[in-house]
Amino acid sequence: MKELLTKGRSALQQKKYHAALDAFNRAIEADSQSHAAYYGRGIAYENMGDHAKAIRDFSTAIQLRPEDPTSYIARAAVYQRTGDLDRAMTDISEVIRLDPNSAAAYVSRSAVYSARKDYDRAIADASEAIRLDKEYAGAYSNRSAAHCGKGNYDLAIADASEAIRLDPKLAGAYNNRSGAYCAKGDYDLAIADAGEAIRLAPRGALGYLNRCAAYGSKGDYRRVVVDATRAIELDPKCTNAYSNRGRACRELGKLEDAIRDYTRAIELDPKCADAYFNRADLRYRMGEFDKAIADCTEAIRLDPKHLLAYYDRGSACYAKGDYDRAIADYTEAIRLDATDADAKHALAYYARGCAYMKKGQEIEAEADFAEAKKLGFNSTLWPPSPK
Repeated sequence: MKELLTKGRSALQQKKYHAALDAFNRAIEADSQSHAAYYGRGIAYENMGDHAKAIRDFSTAIQLRPEDPTSYIARAAVYQRTGDLDRAMTDISEVIRLDPNSAAAYVSRSAVYSARKDYDRAIADASEAIRLDKEYAGAYSNRSAAHCGKGNYDLAIADASEAIRLDPKLAGAYNNRSGAYCAKGDYDLAIADAGEAIRLAPRGALGYLNRCAAYGSKGDYRRVVVDATRAIELDPKCTNAYSNRGRACRELGKLEDAIRDYTRAIELDPKCADAYFNRADLRYRMGEFDKAIADCTEAIRLDPKHLLAYYDRGSACYAKGDYDRAIADYTEAIRLDATDADAKHALAYYARGCAYMKKGQEIEAEADFAEAKKLGFNSTLWPPSPK
């Protein structure tokens, strides 16, 4: 029995999951009450992508040894990956009850808080884990992810770098640092870190997703398509991969392919306002103004502060000759962007001026044209998409 458990654990370390499964199956046949065998088999199933069987085995392990926090943490991780954050939180709370000094429990809860976008609590839990264990690379990595979520990219890079120093094989830390570098505009560094994450975890979609985001920011859209496609192969429900590939297809002039990708992103996440907006933008370019208006309206329903959706809906209404509605939407876009003196802000003034001119309201039109000029607008650029 001991020999089978050792063999299974060795296979797990070597990432030979089928061999591990075989060893743990035989261990369970020899002793159906072996907590360690069910736990090990659960780890094998999880690494093979069979979440349901992993949860079943971790649950059995918990029944056999309810005082052992290890299986709770493993099951919580699976729940988190499958989007069942409430059950993940319940398991982690039980671990903390069993062992208030469990750094692993705080790291796990930090990850759940980040998934809920409760970044302050995520940072607090990761910091508590670091207090309990200053050498815990995963704690620094999780805090890096939370800092990235809050837009604190320098802090994210610092924590990810510390995680990598402590554990050079931690793919998640490279992914976190890649995302932070990309947000700061350091695209080559982002690509290098994503590449290392891919080398360390070639079956993980996130490395490809991060690299395709950096390629997109550099305008290398063909590579975006390659990496986004690979991310989709690894995770067919990866909404961001479809969105990134859709954007790349749009820039490559493959509008129908882009529409299909944005539509798939919407099917996977019907609450994603940006996916509706991106599809609306394409439909506007293709002259499908009614469909563009419908998609913009849904984007606005999901995100009432989506100023680009107001702009695009205004442009579609303008194209249809509905100047009153166009003016209303451009006005809302200006109001939402009131503190920003960028090209989009100037564009909204110019577009509204054109709508006023169509209605014969020359005074209002000239005032908007003057404001657009003051903001540095070049009228030869209108009417484009706002992107």
